Amino acid sequence: VLDEADRMLDMGFEPEVRAIVSQTNS
Repeated sequence: VLDEADRMLDMGFEPEVRAIVSQTNS
């Protein structure tokens, strides 16, 4: 169960993390 929740959390956070990373890189 935790593994699935972790995957959902990662997939949900990935777009936000990428946006933040792209902002800090630019």
